[in-house]
Amino acid sequence: VVAEIDFNGSEIGLVPDFGLFASLDLMPSTGAFSRPLPPSLRALFRPCALAWPDLEPLAEVLFTAQGLERARVLSEKAACLFRLAPALLSKHAHLQACFGIGELRALCASVGDRRRKAPTGEVDEEGLLLAAAKELLLPKLAGGSAANAEAAAKRTAAASKSSGGGRTLP
Repeated sequence: VVAEIDFNGSEIGLVPDFGLFASLDLMPSTGAFSRPLPPSLRALFRPCALAWPDLEPLAEVLFTAQGLERARVLSEKAACLFRLAPALLSKHAHLQACFGIGELRALCASVGDRRRKAPTGEVDEEGLLLAAAKELLLPKLAGGSAANAEAAAKRTAAASKSSGGGRTLP
């Protein structure tokens, strides 16, 4: 314990190797927080730079939870798609929301559903990933962005094949 602070009438010891990170949901349309923190709570936090989460391990856990056998390969492809697609699409705010963690979760769940509904035997899990991505993400895109999303999917597949399933982009 380095020091003690008074917190609502109680003395609390400060431990130097403890940290707390809080993230707030941003509304994609305005960029503002969905629910602002009260001033008394805001004073306890200091701002820091926002970082984009590493989608590959998240996708691998989600694919594994869905019972997919090639979770690592699928997670590499999904993460590549989610990194590449926003760069190829227009910079409109509504498109930025199409490739977040919520959409990654929905994609993983959709692939798992398709796997469970498929007949027993050899199933092309990568084909299920591509079909689920087309079904979930293309309807959210407008006009020429859909063609760019198709290109992103093809480049993702090509990048995965050329690198042996590695993490490099073309």
